[in-house]
Amino acid sequence: MIDTQAIQFRIAVIGFFLVLVAAWFCYRPAIGGAYQLDDVANLGGLAYVEDMASAADFILSGEGGPSGRPLALATFALQAESWEKGPAAFLVVNILIHLLNAVILAWCLYRLALLQALDSHRAATIASAAAATWVLMPLLSTATLLVVQRMTSLSAMFVLLGLGAYLLARSRIESAPSRALVGLSVSLVVGTALATLCKESGLLLPVFVLVLEATLLRRPTSMPLRRWRLWQSVFLFLPCIALLAFLATLFSYSDSTQARRGFNGWERALTETRILWLYVFKAVVGAPGQLGIFQDAPRVSRSLFEPLALLASAAWMSLAVAAVLWRRRYPLASLAVLWYLAGHMLESTTVPLELYFEHRNYVAVVGPLFAIAGFLLAGSPRLRRVAAAVIPLFLLVNAYFLYSF
Repeated sequence: MIDTQAIQFRIAVIGFFLVLVAAWFCYRPAIGGAYQLDDVANLGGLAYVEDMASAADFILSGEGGPSGRPLALATFALQAESWEKGPAAFLVVNILIHLLNAVILAWCLYRLALLQALDSHRAATIASAAAATWVLMPLLSTATLLVVQRMTSLSAMFVLLGLGAYLLARSRIESAPSRALVGLSVSLVVGTALATLCKESGLLLPVFVLVLEATLLRRPTSMPLRRWRLWQSVFLFLPCIALLAFLATLFSYSDSTQARRGFNGWERALTETRILWLYVFKAVVGAPGQLGIFQDAPRVSRSLFEPLALLASAAWMSLAVAAVLWRRRYPLASLAVLWYLAGHMLESTTVPLELYFEHRNYVAVVGPLFAIAGFLLAGSPRLRRVAAAVIPLFLLVNAYFLYSF
């Protein structure tokens, strides 16, 4: 008797690894590129790394963010001898990190799908489809092709590892609640710490987990409700509230910051509501002519009553409120909205950064991709037939655009 489920599982896994090979060949032409934007400003010190002492000085002298990002800088220090030769060696490592992240992402999404009581073959199909789409998405290419943005991909790697460990522990919470609770705590603390030492966006790991707990995951029945809520308060709600409070303090920019950037905190947050829709459009369309680091500076929205700003803000607000209110009725749709907004919580709100960078979507698009894959591949037979035609076509188009980027 033919085991069709085992065959489907193998097809999903083999298909995913074929996509990884395709992704390598799509990224390969860019290896001969040049240093760009902040590469030299952040990594120029590699020219002076000659021994352990100078390597330590470089690793601990980071100014890319409040943490100094020493873990990411340590990986650059290991390649210091390649600095004068150009970015090729750094880009090869960046591409390999991106491919590794896709494997870790597929594992995370597989664990998440299993927690939705899906069969292993269906879970593998959903995880493979979402991760394959992610690894080929042209919108995310600058996270790999800008040398210094290894900080983004490394931070994402530890976020995904922390998330995967969390989901693994979560799967055992009914059978061994106390041990699982320790696993949940360790995965969050260690994952967040390591990710943040690569880039501050790693602080969002507890926010992503809170989104999952609010949408797809169900309260464990193996422990008292009070104990579970206390744990969530300490490890999920408290970090999220602290982040929101920090962002709220940044609405008022200093005169020098406002003069340098050309906008204040309110205007930046308002402008980002438009840019977030632009990211969504580019994630779907993916045309290489509209992507990349050389873009016209976005027009700053000065007032909520500007038509586009009002429409964009109202749309996001409506979606966010609906996602919270109906998170249990429409968990996948709520996940897509809340995860995406959570992913932009730091870099697309009030922190006085440049307005537009596509690599900010590196983790933010994960939730929407899983939601779409889950809706299509775990739905009715008709939806699965649509997915069988649409997903391979979308992958081929993205691969072509990525190769042409």
